[in-house]
Amino acid sequence: MRHLVTQFWQSGLASTAVARGVSLFVGAFCLLNLAGDILHPGFDANEWWIDLRWLPHGVSLALLSVAGVLLLGNGLLPDLGSWQRRATLACTLILTVALIVDSVQYYLLLWRGLITSTVPIPCTALLALSLGLVGWEARRPRRLELHSFTVWPGLATCFLFCLCFPLLQM
Repeated sequence: MRHLVTQFWQSGLASTAVARGVSLFVGAFCLLNLAGDILHPGFDANEWWIDLRWLPHGVSLALLSVAGVLLLGNGLLPDLGSWQRRATLACTLILTVALIVDSVQYYLLLWRGLITSTVPIPCTALLALSLGLVGWEARRPRRLELHSFTVWPGLATCFLFCLCFPLLQM
């Protein structure tokens, strides 16, 4: 068993598994929040994790819808075609840049004394790193013969995000 874990880690499949779990969580979270906006207009829970208010509402809805579907597909499907990988990479790049901007705004507000925090790292910075990993992994095809090795760790990562994300929001 230890040999399998070592092989899994050294093969680079660990980062693929984590990226798939992050994709699954962020994609599902994004789409669930968009469904909440449809059921209750004005409800925008996506603002809790990414601030896209600088975009027109329709553009941010379209971006989050496309990103949610692509990320969910990236998390669930064993392999993506080249256009899906490029589209996933483009969406994760856009979302990562928006999260970095949100993180910079957090630090500016903290520096000006307009907010206080006991934790000096914003949730948006951690999400930017996570989506950066998703983009990094989306840029190359997956090895299908080793796909089963990434399912359980990917689901475990998604589950961990489900548990930790509410705590990070606080």
